[in-house]
Amino acid sequence: MNEPILVIKDLTKIFNADVLKKKFCAVDSLSLTFEEGKVTGLLGHNGAGKTTTIRMILGLIRPNSGQIEFRGKPISYLDRRIIGYMPETNRLPQSLTPEEALRSHLNCYEGIKVTKELISNTLEKAGLEKHKKKKIKELSKGLGRRVAWTLATTHDPDFLILDEPMSGLDPLGRAEFTEWILQLRQRNKAVLLCMHELEMIDQLCDEVVMLSRGRLIYASHNEEKSERVMWHLSVSGIGRESLENLTGALPAPSLRETQDLSHKLWFKDQQQALKWLKALSSEGVLIQEFKEDHSPYLNRLLAMYKGDAK
Repeated sequence: MNEPILVIKDLTKIFNADVLKKKFCAVDSLSLTFEEGKVTGLLGHNGAGKTTTIRMILGLIRPNSGQIEFRGKPISYLDRRIIGYMPETNRLPQSLTPEEALRSHLNCYEGIKVTKELISNTLEKAGLEKHKKKKIKELSKGLGRRVAWTLATTHDPDFLILDEPMSGLDPLGRAEFTEWILQLRQRNKAVLLCMHELEMIDQLCDEVVMLSRGRLIYASHNEEKSERVMWHLSVSGIGRESLENLTGALPAPSLRETQDLSHKLWFKDQQQALKWLKALSSEGVLIQEFKEDHSPYLNRLLAMYKGDAK
């Protein structure tokens, strides 16, 4: 098991919702653990408590109760300074150039020797070398996201919060950001990733948590990884009756779809799927596809996500 870097314990935040001092609980007894070398996806509709949770981690607002620990101790001002944060919207100094913004940002950190070479290499890696002399207000939203990425990551934080990092990116930018996030995991960084795209969450995240009305309603680490992955076998050239005859001698599929002589089978266990693959191959059945499949898990997440919106 990886070492926890940030732990939230029974965190609660209550706001006065209006002038009548009516209470509103934005985060309700929330407990989460973020580990080194893992990307954790945070899901939830607007008002679920995601932003309030992030603001409490960053120290922008104080919880009514509960505790946030960083490396086993109550989180401090110095800890928060080294957390990387990429907000959902590009809150950037519009009158500065990317070069000036990055230099100003790095000058806030002791122990970092800010050189022309460091600035140039960082901007080049982010695809900003050709735009480093332009005013940020002249850049597109996608280029602004790249500037925000450099400000969140250049001081080499061990814990990063990325809020909708791919908003406004073109396909090339999305591919590059995907690679960069996976590289952070390889370097043993802990990443909290807020996104609404379930397929990207599944692709990038080791764990997924979902909030609703300030409460934790789902955490993927509470179930075995095998429950989040199924094996999909697609075949053709065998009738329903012949397939039924095979079913008696083999473990039953978890899911099955049949149309004429074509069949789609899903298995929770890889060994069960391999037994079917071997049996069908020996019968001369055409194997169209055999792969790991996350779609049933994504459909389950989507059902929870849609149900929470009602």
